[in-house]
Amino acid sequence: MAEKFYKNEKFQKVFYPALYVALTVLLVISGLVIFYNTYYTPIFVSGKSMMPTLLGGYTESGRVHYGISDNHRKKIDQLERFDVVITYYPASWNSGDEDTTYKIKRVWGFPGETISLTHTEDTYTFTISKGDSETQVFTAPITKNKHYNLDGSEYSLTVATFTGRRRVFDVNLTSAYRTFDKVTLSEEKQEYFLMGDNWSGSHDSYYHIGSSEQINKGLLQGKVIAIQGTAIYDNTTKKLKNKRKMRDLFYF
Repeated sequence: MAEKFYKNEKFQKVFYPALYVALTVLLVISGLVIFYNTYYTPIFVSGKSMMPTLLGGYTESGRVHYGISDNHRKKIDQLERFDVVITYYPASWNSGDEDTTYKIKRVWGFPGETISLTHTEDTYTFTISKGDSETQVFTAPITKNKHYNLDGSEYSLTVATFTGRRRVFDVNLTSAYRTFDKVTLSEEKQEYFLMGDNWSGSHDSYYHIGSSEQINKGLLQGKVIAIQGTAIYDNTTKKLKNKRKMRDLFYF
């Protein structure tokens, strides 16, 4: 009876195409998982330097954002202004000690550029010039007491909202209004100017203006591609636990 069933023509017309589709889907999914896990590098945020954009364990819940970065040099060659990157710092920024932990910051200036950051009572202005190229100007309105709910923790912050070519983001000004005039980044040394989104709590290029050693291209490790969710970082196991998936937040 079973042999007759499997030799049934109608059964064969349905079963074998369905089996083929199922195997194809399985292979595609497996290939995507393998590609995803080998091509991209997992990252997570630690600290307050990217607040309010990214969680770094400082809210009441203690949760951190985690995601992936593309660490291929080609991706670093293609960076655009206001991309979010992972980087190491020069040894001189760490009292001469070798840097062993990556930082997550936003790209503001590129090699060869002269940049300035000024503000009035209600507006920030960021200016970029390079050689004979047309000067670029980004203006950002300042909003006082803007409300945020960051994973259950309530914040009321003073922020400036910058709009780039592909992204809009807030920087936290609550207790720190940054300004600088005509900082020139060495093209020969391939210097970049990086800042966190929390100007009230980010150790970055701003505090080393005029330093003989800045963040150079060789210190950049990758571009943040997506944030996938939040988790708790376990200091004992050095692993993420209690992950909560979310819709990917792409930076490109």
